Amino acid sequence: MSTVVITGCSSGIGLASAEKFHSKGWKVIGIDKQKPKDGGLFAKVYIADISDEGKIADICMDIQKESSKLDSLILSAATQIVKPFEELSTDEWDYTYDVNVKSAWNIIKCLMPALQSSDEEWASIVAVSSIHGVVTSHGLASYASSKAALIGLIRSLAIELAPHKVRANAVVPGAVNTPMLSDHLSETQIRKLASRQLLGRVARPEEIANSIEFLATTDSSYITGQYLIVDGGVQMLLATEVD
Repeated sequence: MSTVVITGCSSGIGLASAEKFHSKGWKVIGIDKQKPKDGGLFAKVYIADISDEGKIADICMDIQKESSKLDSLILSAATQIVKPFEELSTDEWDYTYDVNVKSAWNIIKCLMPALQSSDEEWASIVAVSSIHGVVTSHGLASYASSKAALIGLIRSLAIELAPHKVRANAVVPGAVNTPMLSDHLSETQIRKLASRQLLGRVARPEEIANSIEFLATTDSSYITGQYLIVDGGVQMLLATEVD
């Protein structure tokens, strides 16, 4: 049985990914600061703030006691602060980076003994970045820059982890119908946002999970160091094409 660890597993893209891998017969281990409603998807769920470096180190040690070999790691945990850059506090900036970037580095480092392989089976890391790491909007300086940094981290790790038979890629979603979106936008704003997409809607979390599954499995066995943009084609529009 293949084993996957998913951070941010309790909602949105992380939960949809857990559902996807569980349906394919994988052993799913989750990490989130809140308990998922459907605990039946998981072999085990660890409740922790992903930014807590010491707590995550303890969790990773426990995971490796239970599963000495990991096949995939999905880094989906994220936080977003919408605020003009000059109003951001140092604590808010640091927390955004701790959750969105530093936690990825920390958990990969801690789980490397279980990810690396001496046989022909390569493990795979998939980080969930954001379209804001490529193109962005007002008030998202900490979020956008952290998601761009996550892409840079994954591209660097693809080089360093290849000798250990670990692939590393990122998914870059556009607008997705998740709590993060609804927490920051009204229903009217979401409808307006959907109307600007070439496909006329925002993505469903399971559509992003499909891309994650592709990069996590042998279907993408010759892909590493890449970021896959899944944005419904929104980048194709010039400003003159948007009402």
